Amino acid sequence: MAGDCQSAGGHAKLRSHSRRHEPWASVGVSGARGGWLGFSAAAASGLVSHNVVINACGQASDWASALGLLAALPRHALRGDAVSYNSAIAACGRGLAIAHAMQLLSDMSVVRIPPDEASYGGLLGALATAGRWREANALLQDMSGERILPDGFCFRAAISACEKAGQWQAAVALLAGLPERDAVSVNGVISACGKAGRWDLALSLLSAMSEAGLRRDVVSFAAVMTACEKDGPWPLALSLFALLTEVQLRQDVVTYSSAMAAYSRGAQWQATLVLLWEMDDASVTPNEFSFHAAMGACASEGAWQLAMALLGVMQRRGVRLSTASFCAAISPVEMGAPWQKAVQLLQAALDAECLPDVIALNAVLGVCEVSRQWLAALQLLREVDAWRLEPQMTTWDRAIGACAGAGHWAHGLELLRRMMHEWPPSRIGVGALLRSLERSWESWLLSLCLLQCLVDGAVDPDCAAYGAALKACHRSRLHQRSLGLAVALDDAGLSGLRRVFK
Repeated sequence: MAGDCQSAGGHAKLRSHSRRHEPWASVGVSGARGGWLGFSAAAASGLVSHNVVINACGQASDWASALGLLAALPRHALRGDAVSYNSAIAACGRGLAIAHAMQLLSDMSVVRIPPDEASYGGLLGALATAGRWREANALLQDMSGERILPDGFCFRAAISACEKAGQWQAAVALLAGLPERDAVSVNGVISACGKAGRWDLALSLLSAMSEAGLRRDVVSFAAVMTACEKDGPWPLALSLFALLTEVQLRQDVVTYSSAMAAYSRGAQWQATLVLLWEMDDASVTPNEFSFHAAMGACASEGAWQLAMALLGVMQRRGVRLSTASFCAAISPVEMGAPWQKAVQLLQAALDAECLPDVIALNAVLGVCEVSRQWLAALQLLREVDAWRLEPQMTTWDRAIGACAGAGHWAHGLELLRRMMHEWPPSRIGVGALLRSLERSWESWLLSLCLLQCLVDGAVDPDCAAYGAALKACHRSRLHQRSLGLAVALDDAGLSGLRRVFK
């Protein structure tokens, strides 16, 4: 009962808070947020008051109330003007009600109110947020058709839409058509090029900014650094990081994280950790991406203990933990961590309501395979549906390998059967089963069936597969079968292996 009372009080408090912040309260408009609004003082105050309220709704992203106010104007013998429609379009734009914003822009022509830069700008802002670059570019062309000169905001919004959609060519074309370039527009194009892996073009634009007299800021450098550390020469990202101090720009968390990721890509894990600790001295607070870069560097060296320690530091500092955080910590465990630690780390992710991805699952399965923990591997596979994951071929291969390595080849065969519903048989999985069957005296038939399974799946058996099958036949004293396999080895061009078993 006490809990119910506390809950009810909490809801009442939230409702009163909502009333205090209703955007129309200051001008005497009553109603419920998101529904039809009745009008009292606003009607008496005329169109100006209505426009103020519509604009207030827009500031609060309450597009439904803004539309309700605009639609109710005729009931009060009022006719909306450009300010009314522009405010409503801006409200729909902030609330990402793009279809309504487009309809309002079309309605302006119907009611003979010429749209202006603000009309198009409100819609372009929404298209930029949604990454709808085609509509944004078309809208810029419509402005030219209406003899409206797009201002800098309109171009920046269209460039931002291209950047979010990964359309670097369109972003570059827009920049070329910009009457007067500004730093924000160029930064948007640099970011678009960087995301597309065009680090060379991003670097060229950064240099052109200086030549054009545009002030390069930390955003400009961060975009180029990100492009270089991901797809370009990673030492160049470090050179840009050092250049920041020379051009009197303060290194921020984004540039630090990019530099750490560059070191990580170059397997310079010590330098990555040094940068992480230097952030405190520079009064820069590391974020989750900073720690992810450091844990990624640990993965290259198999320093799983250090990766787990960094995860603990994130928790103690209150840095947001995500699925990527746990996956970054799990990745190094494949390089030698005890299987119990790997499973515990996976369980910690689940306890934090962070579902692992298939890469993390494969890493833990790899540890189980090496440790021959077949029961743990089977349990992990049972959880795949609950984690909404699609097993990869590697997933099945490692689970099969865990069963086969522990001598439970029957379970491995069952996993192979399930795997072949979605994937062709692989040399790795079948090879693990063949090696397991070597230890069984009555396994020759299964070994030959598995060899045939590879052939039927258009997968050429390798030396290991033929060798395991030869051993099984030899142990069972099936010399004729062994000779047949030897002929197959000659046909496959593996005569060297045949000499070993001759």
